[in-house]
Amino acid sequence: MAGKRAPKKPPRDVQDTVTATRPSEFDRLVRFIRTFQGRFALAFIRGDDRRQRDGVLASLTDVLRDKDIVLRQIDLTFQEVPDLLGTLRAQCDASRNTAVIITGLEASLQGPLLALMNIQRDLLSQTIRCPILFWVSSFALNLIARDAPDLYDFRSTVFRFESPRGTEADMPQSRSPQIAPLVSELQEDDEERLASLHTQLERYQQNESRLNPRDQLAYGELLEEVARSYRETRHRTEVLVYLRRALDLYRTLPERRREAAVLEAMGDIYYFSGLQSQAAESLEEALRLYRELGDRLGEANALKSLGNVKYILDDYSAYSAAEPLYQQALALYREIGDRLGEANTLRSLGDIKYRLDDYGAAEPLYQQALALYREVGSRSGEANTLRSLGDIKYRLDDYSAVEQLYRNALDIFSTIGDKYSQGTTLHALAEIYRSLGAQEKAAALARQAREYLASFPALVAECDDLLRELAVVQ
Repeated sequence: MAGKRAPKKPPRDVQDTVTATRPSEFDRLVRFIRTFQGRFALAFIRGDDRRQRDGVLASLTDVLRDKDIVLRQIDLTFQEVPDLLGTLRAQCDASRNTAVIITGLEASLQGPLLALMNIQRDLLSQTIRCPILFWVSSFALNLIARDAPDLYDFRSTVFRFESPRGTEADMPQSRSPQIAPLVSELQEDDEERLASLHTQLERYQQNESRLNPRDQLAYGELLEEVARSYRETRHRTEVLVYLRRALDLYRTLPERRREAAVLEAMGDIYYFSGLQSQAAESLEEALRLYRELGDRLGEANALKSLGNVKYILDDYSAYSAAEPLYQQALALYREIGDRLGEANTLRSLGDIKYRLDDYGAAEPLYQQALALYREVGSRSGEANTLRSLGDIKYRLDDYSAVEQLYRNALDIFSTIGDKYSQGTTLHALAEIYRSLGAQEKAAALARQAREYLASFPALVAECDDLLRELAVVQ
């Protein structure tokens, strides 16, 4: 059809993501930074979703640039900054309007940096001439309030960007960095569980030099359990801290199977955090160990994860690198009877064929995955595969089929509470109705999509563009 425009492709197979934060919170943040230009002010931004954080900071950078304010970011996640005060002095440019956002503070909570900043609170206000903001997780903010009360009490305000509880372990794999669903803050039972685990950890740490091999193994398992607890609450920096400690312990024992499992877990965390080179390094080491141990399931999972790392680069060479890894994983999943692993890998292979415009090869792969998802009861996998089949039908101009497939996917997304996928699918349907000349239907769907995608400025802008094309923006 002449003039047809394909629906914008969202990150594929995203199970869930953040819901809308209060619209005024971003505006408050902008006003705060503008108000304190040329003078010191301290604020905390509480938010647990790394993807949401990156989106907010990208939008904030653009908005402030238009107001002639430079936003500078200091990420402490993978670096040591022993003299943060000196770093802040260098970043606060006296010759122009600036603001500084500090991220990754969680990595330094167990070190001397936080205590030093607590002591240097007054020096901060005397030597810094721009607003300073710390973006921290809910858990980290609680620790700062408890362990650095002087610094915390110096704040002007706390900005809160909320996000819903989700389960990253249930999230389907994707070709692009995942938008991980995170919790807004630790729940009371989470806090109690973590407190109990930390109490047990302290006992091991006090006697660490005297532990026999059996107790060292128990210590490593406890470190893994703490890491899992942090992963469930989406504090990934803490996850890596405890996984690294467990890894060092297993290597000294040695415990190669547990070493491989920890390396695989670290690879997944790096992958979900967008750190692909670190992910590949950890997963390749895990794969080597699994093969040496003859662990077929571990080998299959590592191969699948490595394929995801390659695929995420989103170009022809990446697909060529990912496909043989997926094929090896698929053979292993079938050999050991892992139906969900088989379904996920079939869908990933289908994604590759789709990206290469080989729809004839992609469709049967998706159909096989769909049957398996239904067999094992994976509603998210079923919905995302229906959406992928709808994408193919759209490319083939089969509009009645694509509408039905999208509607079926929408029903499941609604049932499982996946607002992000509801929004992107509604937007895709709106684009189809626009192509067919059904302006009012398209506008109604675009408005619904806009509501679900309210926390994603770029996607909201796409909805607004479509509404302007339809000449129905109020």
